[in-house]
Amino acid sequence: MTLKDLNFLLLKTEKIKKEIHSLKYEDKDVRHSFYCLFFTITYEYYLGQVSYTLSKLMANERVTFHKEDNDFGNHFNRITQIAKNKLMEMVFFGTLNRNVFLNTWTAFELATSNIFNSMCAENKRNKIIIDINNKIVRAIKDLTEENKEVVIKSLTKSTFIPLLRKFRYLIDKNKYNRNYKKDLEFLTFVNAYRNCMLHSNGIYYGKDFVYEFKEVKYHFINQEMFSEMNYYPYVYWDMAFEIKNIFGSLLNCINHQELIEYKSKL
Repeated sequence: MTLKDLNFLLLKTEKIKKEIHSLKYEDKDVRHSFYCLFFTITYEYYLGQVSYTLSKLMANERVTFHKEDNDFGNHFNRITQIAKNKLMEMVFFGTLNRNVFLNTWTAFELATSNIFNSMCAENKRNKIIIDINNKIVRAIKDLTEENKEVVIKSLTKSTFIPLLRKFRYLIDKNKYNRNYKKDLEFLTFVNAYRNCMLHSNGIYYGKDFVYEFKEVKYHFINQEMFSEMNYYPYVYWDMAFEIKNIFGSLLNCINHQELIEYKSKL
């Protein structure tokens, strides 16, 4: 990590701060909160890279401390281990990359879900749920109307609506200022990637597919560990900003002046 790299990361986070100050949403609005969360996530990534650089300098004895701080030496030496120990270095960067990617996706998922819950009327939401459960709906066609109603009510209360379904509902293609099809493909990839990382120790379950992001190829084969080729250090950082840019285009489709309160509910 060079000085140029750190300057680049710092500049990117400073631009996010300026973007936050230019927002016209209330502080409690989830649309405002997303950008604040994104700043925190990317700034933590930047601080992590600063910590690693400091670790290298300390390991090479290019950083010294005042003699009055010698008692902290046992703790400071732990920082140098990041640069000295290959396993610790790998774990450090793995955690850094994982956090910037997964935390950005979680912020996007949370914000999009809050917007959907505010924008989607109950009757339209129920229609989406019935569509998701169309096999069950067809299977109960021979029940009495009373029993059908019991099943439908149960479905509308308990069914989880996938994020991509919420995203598609909110999008107005006439107002969306990016390539909608490509963004949907990217979000589908990110969703699958996130599920592999969080829920199945890297094992993918689903239909086989290959996705390419900035020349990095990701292979997903059913019941196998996902793989990647042509990896470069900033790929997770770039994915995070891609998610952020998609969220910005999503907001172009939302004609809602009232407060959409930030709530931690997916």
